[in-house]
Amino acid sequence: MAVFFLGERGKEQQPATVSRFDFVALTLLAVTVTSLLICLAKGEEFGWLSTKVLSGFLLAIVTFWLFLQRQALSPNPLLNLNLFRYRNYCGAAILAFVFGAGLYSSAYLLPYFLQDIQGLTATNAGLAYLPGGILVGFVMPISGRLADKIHPAPMVIVGLVIFAWSNYLMRSFDWSTSCIMFVVPFIIGRIGLAVIIPPLNTSIQSRCRQTW
Repeated sequence: MAVFFLGERGKEQQPATVSRFDFVALTLLAVTVTSLLICLAKGEEFGWLSTKVLSGFLLAIVTFWLFLQRQALSPNPLLNLNLFRYRNYCGAAILAFVFGAGLYSSAYLLPYFLQDIQGLTATNAGLAYLPGGILVGFVMPISGRLADKIHPAPMVIVGLVIFAWSNYLMRSFDWSTSCIMFVVPFIIGRIGLAVIIPPLNTSIQSRCRQTW
């Protein structure tokens, strides 16, 4: 798609030399993520102190350490660790991790709440998400234009406040909560999402351009 839209410009900007892809590093990272996800998903079932779970966490730690060591020594790393020497990039990465944890945990739990607690079908639960998704498509371009003109910090703070407020509004949801009462906080949260992502990406990418 990038080549299609960029046309000849995309071809002219291709590098003269192609670096070798580090499949070993990719394998180490894949093992790390897979082990960690399995342990987190099965920890309650097997017991957090069981041999299986502890062995999985140990495997994740060892493979992640090996991944970092390989990236530090590789001339063409998958992840340039020198980026984390910059305060702005490191702060944006930590913020993206924390925000992503809150976002995807809610995106994972809310469908279960709508289907298992409120008894909605999968289709109706998906339709409850639809207004928020549509609104993101309208707010995101506006947020992206603002991110090019003002400092990203105020926009990120405003977006986090909006996202936190939406989660606060959901604190007392139960089986008797109407679908409308769910949709409104969800829409508010997606507005916060649309406000956060463009300035956060701009902050990270600006540091990457300066580094490379």
